[in-house]
Amino acid sequence: MAWRGYLALPPYFGGKRELCPIIFRELAKVHPTANWPGLRLVDPFLGGGAVSLYAKARGFGVVCGDLAERSVVVGKALIENDSTMIGEADLLRLFVPSHGNRHQIEQTYVPDSFTPEAARFLDNAFAVADEVGDSIKRDLLRLLLVKYVFSLRPHAQFRAPNAFNRPFAEGRFDDIKDTYRHALAANAEHPLPALRRIAKSVNSGITRGAQRCSAVKADARETIRQGRGADILYLDPPYAGTLAYEEEYRILDELLGESHEANAFSAKDGLAELVQLLSVCGDYPLWVISYGNAVAGLDEVREAVGQFRPVRAMEIAYQHLGSIASQQKKAENRELLLLAGEGVC
Repeated sequence: MAWRGYLALPPYFGGKRELCPIIFRELAKVHPTANWPGLRLVDPFLGGGAVSLYAKARGFGVVCGDLAERSVVVGKALIENDSTMIGEADLLRLFVPSHGNRHQIEQTYVPDSFTPEAARFLDNAFAVADEVGDSIKRDLLRLLLVKYVFSLRPHAQFRAPNAFNRPFAEGRFDDIKDTYRHALAANAEHPLPALRRIAKSVNSGITRGAQRCSAVKADARETIRQGRGADILYLDPPYAGTLAYEEEYRILDELLGESHEANAFSAKDGLAELVQLLSVCGDYPLWVISYGNAVAGLDEVREAVGQFRPVRAMEIAYQHLGSIASQQKKAENRELLLLAGEGVC
């Protein structure tokens, strides 16, 4: 059974929820679990937040970072925050008309991405959240809305408007796949009951850590620089030869007021980008690295990391995007896990 703390997180392709037990089992072979409340871990590719939240819950002091606001709100709301929660008044406030409402979603993303009703609510709700003076509460509400946005999208993705949004808007429900049933119900429901459920899930992930944790909006190198002195560096960069997060989540980024160019890690030669990054990570005694096999196999990645320090590597069968991936992809996909440093072999 999956750890309940994950319910607080948004769905995120490339997330590590199912892999965290394996990652931390291997970490325990170097650092026994009894020592974890005295250790610090740096996660400069925060993404969906699973590893940082898991580490915080197990006593680590965590420094996490990302350039994308969709990830930073996770870090601020769940990793850095120890006690502030979302209340009923916060939810009702999202329905109060805001003077800052720019109607961007209604004007730009209907009907291809959102229904008119959902767009009108989201336009106002994001404007209300932006006006909240308490920065932690503001990030909590933005995380709440990000999770709500994902609930409206089939398989939490922003693709195929002709397969869902346009048929939904036009009442052609028989043209919509059965696998989109959850999104059908979510789009037909009033936002408030859904927000109450989501708020409960977010609040369940808010706990006081054994150590201070922090989240920064920064690129990987800057987060690594800020985290120097920590015991463990966890690297989960975008994998070479895979779909760029910046493309997959372009609409979500725009809702949050951002736009990002595709990162170099996702390119075919992305492994070289990882090697360059490792060249500035020597201050960390232990590296824990997650990687994919879309382009580079285990031996190639192990050799790339091994030029810096001793490395232990393993291959894990894993279904990435299992709900939509082809049978061939499911059969071929592997997660690569590497630990590098003294005493890991």
